Amino acid sequence: MLLFQDIAVIPILVIMPLLAIHGAQDQQIHASLISTLPGWTQALIVTCVIAAVIAAGRYLSYYLFRAVARIHLREVFTALSLAVVVGITLLMQLVGVSPALGTFVAGVVLANSEYRRILETDIEPFKGLLLGLFFISVGMGMDFHLFSESPLRLVLAVTALMTAKALILFMLGRFFGLNALHNSGFSLALAQGGEFAFVLFQFAGTLNILPQTQEKFLTLVVATSIAVTPLLIVLYNRIIVPKFLSVLPERTFDSIEEENPIILAGFGRFGQVIGRFLTAQGVKTTVLEKDPDQIELLRKFGFKGYFGDASRLDLLHSAGAHKAKLLIVAVDDPEISLEIVRLAKTEFPHLKIFARARNRRHAYELSKAGVNYYKREVFDSSLEMAQHIMVSLGKNESDMHFKAIKFKQHDEATLKASFDFFDNEPELVNFMRTQRAELERILQNDVSGDSDS
Repeated sequence: MLLFQDIAVIPILVIMPLLAIHGAQDQQIHASLISTLPGWTQALIVTCVIAAVIAAGRYLSYYLFRAVARIHLREVFTALSLAVVVGITLLMQLVGVSPALGTFVAGVVLANSEYRRILETDIEPFKGLLLGLFFISVGMGMDFHLFSESPLRLVLAVTALMTAKALILFMLGRFFGLNALHNSGFSLALAQGGEFAFVLFQFAGTLNILPQTQEKFLTLVVATSIAVTPLLIVLYNRIIVPKFLSVLPERTFDSIEEENPIILAGFGRFGQVIGRFLTAQGVKTTVLEKDPDQIELLRKFGFKGYFGDASRLDLLHSAGAHKAKLLIVAVDDPEISLEIVRLAKTEFPHLKIFARARNRRHAYELSKAGVNYYKREVFDSSLEMAQHIMVSLGKNESDMHFKAIKFKQHDEATLKASFDFFDNEPELVNFMRTQRAELERILQNDVSGDSDS
């Protein structure tokens, strides 16, 4: 929507000189090479020039930038891209088009170049600088005395602008099928005037289409609407959203109709692998998942699962935790994971608990809570990729596999040993430094030496 809004400025910039010519009657308001020609002729020439520039940029810029790229001087590349922007802008001014439209056409030309990524990187510092100068110049041009001179008129104008635009957006939102909650947020978020309005008003003032006082007043109206928008978003989040959410029925947890020897809490990216592996071998598992969207996706692919919160005692009872043999905790939130583990250890001490660990700290907390087995979620996949990286660097594949096993054994042993003083940071730091040196010694030995030892 914002892109469409900005692109709509282009035809307005083309039309404005025509309005100036008709409004100024016989006076030459906007000096250009074609200012003495009839209005329709000027519009035709401007259209042809823009089309020619875009076509030339599309088919000729590649050869020009390729020739400069062969020099391998980034400064020349940057200078050429800026020269293209300035040159096209000056050409547009010669045919009576605003510099703003000229720079837009230059941007279209550069965007079609195969070197656009390099150009974007090179021009980035200039973009930030010029954008800052643009908004500074707009701010310096505002007449804040209008606040005190006609505050009511200003408030009415801002209200009228934002109300009219919000109503148009709301109707568009309904046409395209947005629900009431999203549509109201969409309408309020975009109800302000766009920043391109500053360019249009300034250009209209230059062409004498608008009196100077009117130009300043309209600029202040748009700036005020932009400043008010964050307040509207706050009102939307604090007033409108809660009202809509309060009328939405809360989905009740599913009634669990089976009791299996294994309960799997959490069926996200970690739990899915476990569940699929067990199911494929005929192992009956009761799946509990707190995310309703995940449950719908699960059922869509033919898996059976229940919408329920495993951190609630009544849900664990209905899932048959008092008869089950094993609880797998695969939820991604460490706090909820620990809550489930502690609840299960207290209420169902006979259960064996296998848990997903987020990191070393979480593994320590799980161990302290009494889980029978934990697994850090990305450890194996990271280690496997590290093996492939070393092989791609020319190392022997069997050697890397052997050293990966050594690394895994050392890391797991170190982690368990660190639990004795995990809450004592100075001792933990010293221990980890010692173990890191030990690991480097192990891995830097050759495979035969490791095998002998």
